[in-house]
Amino acid sequence: VVQLTVQRVAGSAQLGAAAASVQLSRAVGAAVGTALVGAALFAALSYADPEVARLFTAMIKDATSATNSIPADKLALMRYEIAHAFSIAFMLIAAFAASALALAWSHPERHL
Repeated sequence: VVQLTVQRVAGSAQLGAAAASVQLSRAVGAAVGTALVGAALFAALSYADPEVARLFTAMIKDATSATNSIPADKLALMRYEIAHAFSIAFMLIAAFAASALALAWSHPERHL
């Protein structure tokens, strides 16, 4: 919808620049959003237990050998802390979506 709206408003003379600006803003927004969610995830992990953050990083790099030497009780606690960190990350994503919704509602309706 945004792509078509921008292209229609820009007109044929500025069609390429309008399309490129939409794509650039999407790419920058995706990069910034991914960086913020990743930072929130690892901050939550590090805050809970720095060892869990280190092990989670090792699991991402090599999932097969990272958890082999961890006792079952510690592994269960680690799974809980990772799940909690992901819930924080998803709450941040929900906050992004709510902010986008609020911004969309705040713009006046324009008929093309």
